This record gives sequence, structure tokens and C-alpha cells, in this order.
Amino acid sequence: MRWKLITCNKLPDLLKLNVDGVLLDNFSTADLHRAVTQAQGKLFTEASGGITLERLQELASIGLDFISTGSTVHQATWVDIGLDWQT
Repeated sequence: MRWKLITCNKLPDLLKLNVDGVLLDNFSTADLHRAVTQAQGKLFTEASGGITLERLQELASIGLDFISTGSTVHQATWVDIGLDWQT
């Protein structure tokens, strides 16, 4: 079972339950660090929301188990390529 959190306040309660992991949504870097410290490796931690490619290196050092980002799509430069065939 996984839970989504928007604040660190409920993490101690989740540690008492049979929870496999927690999605830390839109957390600041400081709050992510605090959540990973509180989790003490007892459940998987995943950061999501507001994760940019520029933040990945910083977040990698926190000790998160997973980092999800949509920035590879949201910040991508699109090119329109036509694949028209003439027979």
C-alpha cells in the first residue's frame, strides 16, 4: 500500500501502519530531507511534483528511493515532423 502526503505531519502515523511507500508531493527540499530522515528506511519514499531537471542532482543526495518528474515532457521543445508518403 502507498500513500500520498502533502505535509510531513502524517508521516509518523504512516510508519505505524503497514504502508510500503509514500509519495511526497510538492515538498520543498528541506521537507523532503526531513521526510526521508523520519522514514528511517522503513518505507519507500518518492518525490513528485515540481521536480525539474535542475533539481535532480540536489534531490539525488537526499536519499529518496524514487524521483518522478514530468519535466522531460513539460519542458521539452517539440518539433513538428511530417511523415507524408507519395505513391
